[in-house]
Amino acid sequence: MKASVFLARYLRSQGLERAFGLPGGEAIPLMEGLRQVDVPFILSHHESAAGYMAGATGFLTGVPGLCIVTRGPGAANMVNAVAMAHLDRLPLIAISGDLEPSQVGSFTHQWLDLVNIFKPITKSSGRLLAGEIETSLPQALELARSGRPGPVYFAFPGSEANKELPHLGDMSVEEIGRRYGSAPKAETEADLSGVIEALRASKAPIIMAGLGVAFSHTSAALVATAEHLRLPVTVTAQSKGCIPEDHPLFAGTFGVYTDAPIYGLIQEADLILAIGLDGVEFFKPWKIQVPVVSVAPTGADDPSYSPRVAVDGDLSSLLATIRKEVGPGAGWTLKRIEQCRRDVEAMMIPNIAEAGGRVAPQTVLEEMRRLLPRDGILTVDVGAHKLIAMAQWAAYEPETFLTTNGISSMGYAIPGAIAAKLARYDKQVAAFMGDGGFLMYTGELETLARLKLPITVVVMNDAALSSIKVKQAKRNLPPVGVDFGEPDYAGIARDFGLLGMKATSREEFRRAFQQALDSGRGAVVEVVTYYDEYLRYQ
Repeated sequence: MKASVFLARYLRSQGLERAFGLPGGEAIPLMEGLRQVDVPFILSHHESAAGYMAGATGFLTGVPGLCIVTRGPGAANMVNAVAMAHLDRLPLIAISGDLEPSQVGSFTHQWLDLVNIFKPITKSSGRLLAGEIETSLPQALELARSGRPGPVYFAFPGSEANKELPHLGDMSVEEIGRRYGSAPKAETEADLSGVIEALRASKAPIIMAGLGVAFSHTSAALVATAEHLRLPVTVTAQSKGCIPEDHPLFAGTFGVYTDAPIYGLIQEADLILAIGLDGVEFFKPWKIQVPVVSVAPTGADDPSYSPRVAVDGDLSSLLATIRKEVGPGAGWTLKRIEQCRRDVEAMMIPNIAEAGGRVAPQTVLEEMRRLLPRDGILTVDVGAHKLIAMAQWAAYEPETFLTTNGISSMGYAIPGAIAAKLARYDKQVAAFMGDGGFLMYTGELETLARLKLPITVVVMNDAALSSIKVKQAKRNLPPVGVDFGEPDYAGIARDFGLLGMKATSREEFRRAFQQALDSGRGAVVEVVTYYDEYLRYQ
């Protein structure tokens, strides 16, 4: 058995269902190994896009996603996606080709010190060698998905991939899984006394839920705890949906530019119970003076908000103990929590919903939310539109609002939507993005079309990098380096074999978006919008 075949069979035994990448010649043995175990290789048109897909897949399935690229430029292009997985806590196995060990020091073509390049943005970075693969690969997979999830990187030279492991014979996927699968780790009992004492002494605590709830899949425990303690819950952008946003205890999304009402509610509290809260999610420095106690799957002692008491452990168990040891509070009324939600909603009403054949972004989101099913998945790209979507979009179920916040790279929405549809094919999936991010990864429309995925991409066309344009305007500076032309985005979609439509009014958008959802095809709906509304949200 070749080392590449062992890698493919081992990952398949651990639940890997597909791989993503843009390969070089060194990847051929690994791709063949994946083919032999019926793991499709999804070709992308940029290495970062492949990494975004793999990272989103890891988050949605719990099995670290696999991204495969070539050495040199391929690995360099993948850096951004690996950094995203690092800061967004996504389980990822990133593999690139590498210069043959015998050539290091004497051959410079496409040579980069890849192991050291990836070291600062991974949980582990090393060279994958055939003689060590039986140990290093299972360790890497466990590392990627354990504790605070994240990426692991391997440089895998072609000569190592092709080496035979004769002692393994033709061991099957099932046999490899039994032999190399990891046993569940025993959880140590956590000391929750400090958290319990603080909660018992508090008159009006508030819950702030974060990314740790999402990646540990403990939304049900979060809701049960909030209902038992009768506490308002705020969420971050990456934990949206962990409590249904029409739940009477939901207060709003914290950490965006429209969260002044939420800050007001937090200031009325005398204690913050941080559940899975991760400082990497914050847009702004922490300025809240209310004391914090924190429970999290890992990393509870976060320097970003400096909790007085921090406990790591199995989040479901920690929250079950809190419910057992702490009784319901009476410091909040449902009316006060509802008022907070209403105040945020009032901030999202556009000054002008339609003007001159252009539609406000809030209006577009309102129509999308009406038409996308309750369990539909929305992927949101980075840009000025994201700032509105994080606050306005109502998420009702976990893993239905996907975005990048830690590194906040433009271009995520289409690759993220492709990964979401592949992992949750029974769900309606839509992508919401600006024209800048769309132009960065237009090639992935071919991926979407080739895979015949019924995904609806909504492109906000304001012919500018609006987030930067807003910052220039607020400094009384002219818009320099931010404006560009207006390609026919709907026409581009049609050229790729997708459904392409353009909307210049609320009614046109409503019809186009519904038609796209009903079509069973990949679609792009271009909406002509304007950047003026973004001035209010930064």
